[in-house]
Amino acid sequence: MALAPKIDTILYNAVQSGGRIAYAGVRVQAYVGDTEQQLYDANGDTVSVVTTDVNGRYEFWIEEGRYTLKFSFEGTELSAQTEDIYNSATWSFGYPTRAAFVAALSLMSSVNANGQTVKAAGLNYIRQSGATAIPDLPGWVPAFPIYAGHFGFVGNGTLADTALINTAIAYVGGAGGGTVHLPGGTLDITNTNPAAASWDNYRAIYFGVDDVMLKGAGKTATKLRLVDGADCHVIQFGQRVTSVVTVSDCGVSDLEIDGNRANQTLPSDPDDHWAALAVSSNCERITGRDLYIHDIQYYGIGGQRTGIKNCHFERILIENTGADGIDWKNDDSDGYGNVFSGITARNPGLATVLSLAETAFDFRSGVFFENLTADSFAAEGDLVGLRIQVDGNSTDAIAPPYPTSGRGVKLVGSNGASGYGLRISARNTIVTEVNARGFSQMCRVSAPDCKVSNFNFISDKDGIVLTNGTAAGASTCCFTTGTIRSGTGDGIRIEGVNTNENEFIAVDVRSNTTGYDIMAGAADTRFIGGSNTGNTTALSDAGTGTLITDVSGLRTSGEFEQTVAIDSTGVKNIIFPHGMVFTPNVKSVALTLSRDTNVGDWSSGFLWVSGTDATNVYAQLRVLTASAAVGATVKVIAKIKAKAAQ
Repeated sequence: MALAPKIDTILYNAVQSGGRIAYAGVRVQAYVGDTEQQLYDANGDTVSVVTTDVNGRYEFWIEEGRYTLKFSFEGTELSAQTEDIYNSATWSFGYPTRAAFVAALSLMSSVNANGQTVKAAGLNYIRQSGATAIPDLPGWVPAFPIYAGHFGFVGNGTLADTALINTAIAYVGGAGGGTVHLPGGTLDITNTNPAAASWDNYRAIYFGVDDVMLKGAGKTATKLRLVDGADCHVIQFGQRVTSVVTVSDCGVSDLEIDGNRANQTLPSDPDDHWAALAVSSNCERITGRDLYIHDIQYYGIGGQRTGIKNCHFERILIENTGADGIDWKNDDSDGYGNVFSGITARNPGLATVLSLAETAFDFRSGVFFENLTADSFAAEGDLVGLRIQVDGNSTDAIAPPYPTSGRGVKLVGSNGASGYGLRISARNTIVTEVNARGFSQMCRVSAPDCKVSNFNFISDKDGIVLTNGTAAGASTCCFTTGTIRSGTGDGIRIEGVNTNENEFIAVDVRSNTTGYDIMAGAADTRFIGGSNTGNTTALSDAGTGTLITDVSGLRTSGEFEQTVAIDSTGVKNIIFPHGMVFTPNVKSVALTLSRDTNVGDWSSGFLWVSGTDATNVYAQLRVLTASAAVGATVKVIAKIKAKAAQ
């Protein structure tokens, strides 16, 4: 039995450490199909478990052949890759460069048996008669792990050279799947489909097969850069126009992607929406991890336009995009399970020719997000940190089947600028743990049944604005546990039409021009707990049915008493100064009698609230039988529990 060694190190390119850290304690297993294979040590003795050491290094020996290596930690699979494992002594010839290998083909008449092997420029090749996978190496196939360099790719920015990456992707997909590796360094690429009928099919790197990953040497080590005037997607998964191609289980990792935006053609509103990563309709399980994406013509990541499912993007920095950092559409509301985690988007919307409001993150339904950061907004206009909007063929009155939700959002605008921190126009959206500052409006909602909790809005102007939408408005929304402060406008504003039955629980509104601004047409707004302090005007209420309960700094309940003479008959008029910032509803005032002078020889008729205004509560008591005791009195107590506006 001929054993061959496999010795390698697992490294993770960690942003937080500024460098590469090793994975320790990762289990390594080898499979052929679904059958796990026996591993050995250097002495040929069997070993039961192979794991990485503190430096991420692992070693095992196995029979020569092709295997799928699976890596897992505490039972959770991390990744898998296909490799050809041979003893170094097996390799028949070695060439210092790939060009030397190509040039020597005609002289290698002795290497004609299938299975013979050659190493060239550090990459391994296997003899396979009739093989045409590598255009300039007929009769040879690459040994796993596959590198784009196996096919001759060098990164010189020509169409023919860039197309070799696509050849490698197609080969690995046809071989059952695996990873195409890219070397370190700057690799120039260009449009490989310039004759396409649609701008959306212009792309440099193309995934038209399933089960392939493209992996660099690290997002600070491998850079893919579009050449001047390429005018295309950098990487496209599938195809949605002309002819439809859907792919699954593909992705990219450990790369820097430079779109060279300054040297591309400016996009327009309807056309040329080229992205660093373009995911086409109905693709599934597309991934992007450990990426640095910058200077892109239009989108950093684009999902266009419907039916995209179970994609996962994480640990990505996106900077300087012409349009949105991420734009993820869902026209038919049938996409779901798409996850965006640990992503920062900076400085979107730089293509000033566009008339649309651009955003760092633009999601429709079917998305879950966590730990997002949007900052450094240099462009002018109504930019948005995080926008969650209706699907293309829906309205804000219709609940999507898979509403978008997420947690852990940091949105930092430019003080004095216009725009929105969090903008929601899709029904049933849920966002928690959100911090925003430096926008004209920190949070704007125009759809029903939305929930925002655990928030901190340091407002440049307005904190939360609830408004009308296209078919519905911000009704039955709930905001829980948050702070709004330091705005030159309204802490909370409810704008009239279709803004009914909204609720604010434990929300602190401090140091704004107006605390609560409830406009005409708004109905049944509820404020429960929290505070309203330090605002120039605490409350402006032109709505109906407003309820304010237990809000610190805003007197919404109290008990008042007045002494009334009962030594004469007739109607006694009573005035209670209430000291509240609103006019209590007569229905919210309860009147009771309390004995004052210890007499019992009198009787009364009605006791009622006759009216209220901004200063006083007015009541009347009718004395039917006067007390014989001169100067006899009774106490009348008025209790106001909460606000129910007229």
